[in-house]
Formats: sequence, structure tokens, C-alpha cells
Amino acid sequence: MNRLFILGNGFDVAHSLPTRYDNFRKYLLENYPDASKRTPSFNISSSTMPDGEEVFDDDEAVSFIMHVISNAEADANNWCDIETSLGHLDFSEFFDDISILFGDEEDDDDFYSDDYKRREDAASNFRMVTETIKDYFSEWINTIDISEVAPKPKLQNLISNGENHFINFNYTKVLEQVYNVKEVTHIHGIVNGDIILGHGVELTSNTDDEDEDYEDYDDSHFELDELHRSLKKPTEKIIRKNESFFNKLTNVNEIYSYGFSFSDVDLPYIRKIRESTDTTHVVWYLSRFGKAEEHEEYKTKIRKCGFKGTFDWFDI
Repeated sequence: MNRLFILGNGFDVAHSLPTRYDNFRKYLLENYPDASKRTPSFNISSSTMPDGEEVFDDDEAVSFIMHVISNAEADANNWCDIETSLGHLDFSEFFDDISILFGDEEDDDDFYSDDYKRREDAASNFRMVTETIKDYFSEWINTIDISEVAPKPKLQNLISNGENHFINFNYTKVLEQVYNVKEVTHIHGIVNGDIILGHGVELTSNTDDEDEDYEDYDDSHFELDELHRSLKKPTEKIIRKNESFFNKLTNVNEIYSYGFSFSDVDLPYIRKIRESTDTTHVVWYLSRFGKAEEHEEYKTKIRKCGFKGTFDWFDI
């Protein structure tokens, strides 16, 4: 058999690893306890290093990041989809604070000039601080200990024969160190290396509107647009970088997905897999874990990506 395994975070969770997004939230609270005591503000303390790098106070930065992500999450106390949330961050309350603090002087050109500058500076800070989430996320990932993880007998038996390919959306080395798999494509990076974290929300910019309101599109909006772009997952670039992996999938006749949620931001990879092999006679094995409605949703998404084969079930 020629198999492809698609592994998401549920795979690591099934091996009792604390890799849920909410574990990241708890990590921040435990390692930056003073952050929860801070009031998130548009005025974030920073210092400039000799090389020009802007460095922010950790507690203030973590406080700010946790606040904007919690506001974007469905449940502020139980983060479950950080990547989607990164595409829907709202900084309006902080701009409102600026207006309240400095007042509003109608017909005062100097006031508007100063106000634009304050908003621009604040937005620049928002961008730089929020982008550091990748550093904190990587810091957390590097603390995940897999030394006590035991292999799942069913999975170990399944991958012990045939030709197997692995596309891993996790950052840990469970496959390599627990199952002795030699070749694994960590599509979004790996522990102790560069990792990729991001959303898939397309930017709709007000600058596209060529009307009289364009002049009100101040530089603060440009900064936030740049933040949105910097937090967007570069899926097409990632696919091009891993073209050699996808080229190996020509003869795949079985696909196994486990712990993978088929989020919209990651569907381009599924489409690329479908393009890489004739799926007419391919069997796609879905994990039995989860709710029936989730399984049907996954099947629908897979079909929309062009999959022509049949579905079956497996567990580990």
C-alpha cells in the first residue's frame, strides 16, 4: 500500500500532550503572571536596542495580546481557534481610548494633525506587539515534553509496512522520536525551529474605495492592514516550497487523516494533495473520534476540494 497520513493537533492531544490552544493561554498566564494584573493599553512600554529593534515589556505585551485574542475568541477563557482569531482582531477600543484621553477639538487643524500622529504611533505599536505572538507561541511549543509519550499499537502496526508519506501540521517530533519515522514533512515548521502561525482571512481594505472617504484612511489603518497581512498564513508559498513532497504522492491509494480539523486556512493543502494524485480509486480513512456532524462536515469539505474516492474509518 502507498499511504498518506495527514496529522493535525488532535494527534498530539491523543498522545496526552498539552498542545491545545488553551494550553498556550494557560502557559502565558503561568509564565507571565503579572500580565493578568495589567490593564491593556494603547501606550505599551518599549525600548530601542542598538540595532534598532523595538523591544516591549513582556508583561504589557502579553497582557495586550491576550486581551485582543480573547476578544476575538468565542470563549475568552477557553481559546480554541487562535489562527482564525488572528484574522479578526479588533483594536477599536484602544483608538476610542485615545479620543477620550485627548478630547475632540472640532475645526482645530493642529488637533487633527496630532490625533493622526497619535493613532499612527499607536497602530504601529499594536502591529509590532501583536506580531510577537509568534515568539511567545514558539517559546511555548519548545517546552512541550514528549519523553513520556508511548506509541499507539494500532498506528505503529499500520505504518510498519508499505510506503508511507507524512504531512504533519504539528510542531512536535512525536512521529520521529516515538514511532521512528525517518521522513516527515512538518508543513508549518518544527520545534526549536521556525514555525508558521497564521489566519486565512483575505484583507478588504478601505483604500479600494476611490471616493471622498479615502482621505480619512489615515496611516493607522495602513499599519493595521500590514499587521493583517503579516499574520496571514502564506499557504501558496508553503506549497511551492514543499513541491517535492507533493510530487511523491502520485501513487497514493490510501489517505489517513487524524486530529486534522480541515479549517479553511488549511484547505489549499488538501486541494494540492488532490491535484497530486488521481483520487478516483483512493480510500480516505477518517478517524472515528469526534461527532457524526463533524465527520459529515469533513467529508463535504474534502469533496469540495475535488476528492473523487470513497471514505472509510480507522482509529489508533
